[in-house]
Amino acid sequence: MRLFSWTTVGGVSTVIVLLALIPIVPPDSLDVRFADKAVHGAQYGALAFLVRGTALRGGVFRARGWGFGYAFLLGAVIEIIQLFLPYRSFEIMDLVLNAAGAGAGMMIPQTRRSTR
Repeated sequence: MRLFSWTTVGGVSTVIVLLALIPIVPPDSLDVRFADKAVHGAQYGALAFLVRGTALRGGVFRARGWGFGYAFLLGAVIEIIQLFLPYRSFEIMDLVLNAAGAGAGMMIPQTRRSTR
């Protein structure tokens, strides 16, 4: 399997959705307030990077826009769904960190040649 493929993008997206929507109760001894925020940035940055690389490999015009847009919209949809889940909560800061992570993913250098 290639790193930059729509199959990889779909798999990573599925993992992100599952982790965001299933009930997870961390142990009492684990303080996840800030770790959770770092994970948001990292996962959406990686997703944006993968989408951009896959789009570049396929010759898609404006690959950066697609990468950022896909990652940000997925995060926004997940946050909206969490409004209706009793065991999850909607947080504006999560949206901000999703966008920041997606933006950071766009800063990782990548060329058409390096995606093959």
